[in-house]
Amino acid sequence: PDEKLLYAWQVMKALTDLHGVGNIHDSAAISHTDMAADQYLWFDGKFRLNDFNRARFIRWNEKKQEACPFWIGAAPGKHRSPEEYQDDLPLTEKIDVYSAGNILWQILVGSEEIPLKKKSKDARKQVIAGDVHISEESFERKLDDKEKAILKAKEMCHIYDPKKRRTAAEVEKYLRSKLEKFGIEY
Repeated sequence: PDEKLLYAWQVMKALTDLHGVGNIHDSAAISHTDMAADQYLWFDGKFRLNDFNRARFIRWNEKKQEACPFWIGAAPGKHRSPEEYQDDLPLTEKIDVYSAGNILWQILVGSEEIPLKKKSKDARKQVIAGDVHISEESFERKLDDKEKAILKAKEMCHIYDPKKRRTAAEVEKYLRSKLEKFGIEY
């Protein structure tokens, strides 16, 4: 469990660092847009975010004083956010946060599988419908406090509405506080 909590924090720390590159408006300047466990490399004892071929730079609208949304073509797979699976919706860096929640789940359960239907198009419908929540009481009772922290972080990432979804920095800060609480060096 110590390693799981540390790995979960490393995933969110790498994403927080990416979102913070060039940040001058307290808003993400880059979105990875292809977050999945296989986008991380194990290097020098830490997980490092990799593969930026789909990344988008996020422009700032001076008149509105807000980040500009962006659009990307729908991609196959089961690791995407609800808004990515809906055609022509403007996107933000919060798509990365949602997908990072899938990685936290994989760390928690020790499996590459996320609980979605097998076929990509069926999984897409399931995600759009918001049918991805895994926090049944029977499951939670089996977790120790460190694993419960990872589950809570995953839930922070899997808030359906991107405007209400936590930022990578908020999730990273939460996990860091748990590392400190449990005396785990990071």
